[in-house]
Amino acid sequence: MFVRKLIAVVLLSALMLQPALAWNAVEETDWSQSISGYVEAPNRGRLRYYAQNDPVWATMVYRFPHQDYEPRFSGAGCIPSALANCIANLLPPEELTRLSAFTHRDEGFFICPCSMNRLNCDGSHTRYHIATAEDFDRFFCLVVGSYLSGNNEINDYACGTMHLTAHLLELYGFSFDRADDDIFFAAQEGADRGALTILMVAGDDCPFTTGSHALVLCDADSEYFYFLDSFYREEYPLDRLHIVNIITPGLVAVPRKEAHRLGIYDMYIVYPPEK
Repeated sequence: MFVRKLIAVVLLSALMLQPALAWNAVEETDWSQSISGYVEAPNRGRLRYYAQNDPVWATMVYRFPHQDYEPRFSGAGCIPSALANCIANLLPPEELTRLSAFTHRDEGFFICPCSMNRLNCDGSHTRYHIATAEDFDRFFCLVVGSYLSGNNEINDYACGTMHLTAHLLELYGFSFDRADDDIFFAAQEGADRGALTILMVAGDDCPFTTGSHALVLCDADSEYFYFLDSFYREEYPLDRLHIVNIITPGLVAVPRKEAHRLGIYDMYIVYPPEK
């Protein structure tokens, strides 16, 4: 009887360890299902793109200290994804790692199958330490999400707003301008100085959301503004006025004359570091 119980315990332990072993080997992650990667902007060229609803991390809990519920990154991760889409296209991967020096109690960045930060891990598996430039390049939207949700040196968090955005950009050495809605100025600055612009949009005519959503203005020409949409989608059911043109999922164009319908209410124009 004792031997049978011992065998059962050993087998159960082995089964419980399987998720940890699989997750520790990040190279074994099924990246074929990933929808993040790169897109080609018409005038700007190849851009790094992170989707909040990427199957690799869509179901991870993205929770803030004051919340009783457990939102998933696919539904709540537009701001960290937009910030990642901006920063990762202005810096090489090796410079993304500098944020490791500004985590809460110097604990670094860890992710696991259930959560992107320390707040909601159920402890049944080993967390993966995001440490190398390759790790940061793969998981940068999760790094930013962890930072914004409390894993930072000032023990602060930003739930659903761009609070902490200026602080984060300053840590990376960016200069930036803050504006409310002057997308035409942002587009011109982008054309002249290579800037990328993080936008918050909302409103009755907004084709992206019924609440609020974060985008990155990445390109512009005489007819269109081009955006990296944090939420990867192949159609826009909310686009009643048919103003969104999908270049490729994740990259869309909106006619300049329709830009007022986006309901822009917050904007950071981020300039590339001086060399």
